[in-house]
Amino acid sequence: MYSGSTINSHQTVSEQSGAARYEAAHCFSLRVAGAAMMPDFPEGLILIVDTTLEARPGDFVIIQTPDGLTAFRQLILRETEYFLHAVNPHYPMLPLADSYIIGVIRETVRRLR
Repeated sequence: MYSGSTINSHQTVSEQSGAARYEAAHCFSLRVAGAAMMPDFPEGLILIVDTTLEARPGDFVIIQTPDGLTAFRQLILRETEYFLHAVNPHYPMLPLADSYIIGVIRETVRRLR
């Protein structure tokens, strides 16, 4: 059952969430908060994040900004520059610049109860 904490390194994601079968030594889960990724990723949706995957354009990622803020966005490549795209059009697209990509979203889990 989802507890809101990091998945133990000896567990697989399938043991934790009933999701895909891959080792979770470098995975953790987060719950979506806020409206930046709505309607595709509603508030409360659980994200499974893999810190070992190299982010590619089009991937959904967790990033940390130089000032310590953490965000969930889609990585976009425009010509030679990377940007962070929010699905909600009311949020601006921002340059990746000095932000650090923590991990790539492997899958989502919708908690019903």
